[in-house]
Amino acid sequence: MPQSKIVEILQQRPNFASEPVNGERILVPVKGRMAEFNTMLTLNPSASHLWESMDANSTVESLVDALTAKYDVDRDTALADVNEFLDELYKFMTGAEV
Repeated sequence: MPQSKIVEILQQRPNFASEPVNGERILVPVKGRMAEFNTMLTLNPSASHLWESMDANSTVESLVDALTAKYDVDRDTALADVNEFLDELYKFMTGAEV
């Protein structure tokens, strides 16, 4: 399931504006069905790094690698963080429950 979330998130990405603000990143829906809601998502620096690292070739493992390369975190913690990030981002971008 996490890999399919990456695909869905990347498909939804054009519907969201992304702006850096004070070391964090703000995501705001600008089109699609989520734009009807007055909402935004603030990504902390590690989540922002994951957002910036995601592309069509991303896997859960590559995102774990991105976190462990930038931050002093063990793989198990990074994996838990990546899964939480994907769950929260998926819910925010699709309006679906995980």
